[in-house]
Amino acid sequence: MNKLIILFILLPTLLYAQQKEIWFYDGTIKAAQKVSYDSTTVAFINWKGKTKYEDIEDVFAIVSPKDTTFFYEDTGKISTLYQMVNYIRGKQDGLKYKNIWIFSGGLLSGITAPFILAAIGLPISPAPVISLGYVIIVSAITPKNIDIPTEYKSNKFYKTGKITGIKKRRTLIAIYGSIIGLFIGLITAYFILEYKK
Repeated sequence: MNKLIILFILLPTLLYAQQKEIWFYDGTIKAAQKVSYDSTTVAFINWKGKTKYEDIEDVFAIVSPKDTTFFYEDTGKISTLYQMVNYIRGKQDGLKYKNIWIFSGGLLSGITAPFILAAIGLPISPAPVISLGYVIIVSAITPKNIDIPTEYKSNKFYKTGKITGIKKRRTLIAIYGSIIGLFIGLITAYFILEYKK
């Protein structure tokens, strides 16, 4: 019985020791049980037991509690491995960005676009173009007043990575909001127009 209790207590530690993370240049991270690679491909088994494959050129590092394997590529802008690690960390933190207002704006632009077109006597089918305009505006804006952890305040590579990650995340949030809004707006407008016939 005591051995079973000890095993139950140690199980999370044993699982953590086997966990690996694949860090990508775009800032995303994928967890894996097992990882292998050759000169062109990284193969890994995810936690659902499925084997996945990624192009090795997209992979920055394979990280585990025991060691880290870097697949470093000099991009010209960031000249050392230390700088690249900080850039990727910043990008990963930037991809955690949340903003309900950007989502709400996308939702609003998607819902109202069909009604604006219908109100001025145009067909509602070009409504996605109006929503796309909102997404383009959001993605073009560089965020200011970024929250930088104290240990990275003077690290321009972390800051650059975080801004890049936030811009990508802002664009995705705007797209999600616009798609949901368009779906609601187009269906609602269609039924209203059908009802008026």
